[in-house]
Amino acid sequence: MTESQRLILALVLVALYLVWVGYLFWRHKGRYLFTHISDSELLVAYASQTGTAQGVAEELANDYHTQARPLSAITIEKLAEYQRAIFVVSTYGHGEPPDNGRSFLRRLNQANASSTDLSHLNFNVIALGDSKYPHFCAFGEQIEKGLKALGAVASTALEKRDRSDSALTQDTSVQAESEFEQFTLVNRRQLNNDSTRPLFEIDLRPASDAFSWHPGDILDILPGINSGVQEQAAARSYTIASLPEEGIIKLIIRLVIKPDGELGKASGWVSRQLDIGCPVRGKLHRNPSCYLTEDAKPILLIGAGSGLAGIRSQWLHATKQASRRLYVIYGEREPDNDDVLPKVIEPSIQHAPTTAVNRVFSRCQEHPSYVQQSLSLQMANLQDVVDNGGQIYVCGSYAGMGEGIHHTLSTMLGEDTVTQLIDARRYHRDVY
Repeated sequence: MTESQRLILALVLVALYLVWVGYLFWRHKGRYLFTHISDSELLVAYASQTGTAQGVAEELANDYHTQARPLSAITIEKLAEYQRAIFVVSTYGHGEPPDNGRSFLRRLNQANASSTDLSHLNFNVIALGDSKYPHFCAFGEQIEKGLKALGAVASTALEKRDRSDSALTQDTSVQAESEFEQFTLVNRRQLNNDSTRPLFEIDLRPASDAFSWHPGDILDILPGINSGVQEQAAARSYTIASLPEEGIIKLIIRLVIKPDGELGKASGWVSRQLDIGCPVRGKLHRNPSCYLTEDAKPILLIGAGSGLAGIRSQWLHATKQASRRLYVIYGEREPDNDDVLPKVIEPSIQHAPTTAVNRVFSRCQEHPSYVQQSLSLQMANLQDVVDNGGQIYVCGSYAGMGEGIHHTLSTMLGEDTVTQLIDARRYHRDVY
């Protein structure tokens, strides 16, 4: 190859590299690029149940030097003040909006096109969902439809981001790897005796003593292997079970065992494969939608299975108000093998004068029960919480438990009251 040919080849390679960099920029940011606008003209808003959509929105807002805002804080009148808007929204349950997106959708659907003109508004919708479930990105579609009905103009087609897309999750995990901090696995114990559905308590020590969090927050873990080589895997999210003053992050994790015997990517790694003393990469995920008030008003905590993590942190935090009435309903399968709550909550806390605890077991031979059935028998306690400005917190699996509790609350209180509790941030759901 001659010198001139080598020069031409080098120039071609540089050009291709620049094209590739430009494509990546467009893919992750450029398609939303609004130029020559002030902060007051651009709205970045999100609706997020577990914080994922909020994280995406905050990254975009940071790019534009503005603040991401929850949809619950946006009225149609406020929306009309903006020229550009980016909506980052997840879909929850069976095509439902996240709790902090419900009131906005209701206002959007109630708005009349004859009296509300949004024709000056250009917008993008980034919809997050999982195509393994029905109604994929349904809430994003509803937002787009409602905005268009009021005359707003979509700058691009609705973008759907699929959690099940391995290429997307791998790309995301690699790009965000630098955001993860190092923790050390210092202890691990199995809480139950069920070998088919092991429940583990995982203790992680932060590298910095200044690391802090709030009850309701989540830790995202990036699965890896003992050699320290990071796998191309998406982060998994776990509710933090401890308080900052304990000095460690406790997680309560159900080991996922698939029908073919394969272990879950993150749960298998941290509960079976990782050696004590080895590093773990994690990122704190703020989850303000699950922050309870600091006052002495009553609290109802409901959870099942690994939802014990959220129950534990909220419970310990609530005991700082000694006079606070606390009602707890926690469910598992078998009383002989799965009576795990006493292992993570001290007896003195469980039996406090202002605390009422109901442990139920779905496979108890004498009195089988689910948490939603137990709730249906506790109208007096529920009414105490609702009538006295208290808080309801639910943590655990959405399928079965989460949707069952929501249905039971709607039956006992009426759908309007449940909606009011959500809008007032008195009904918190950390369900997955």
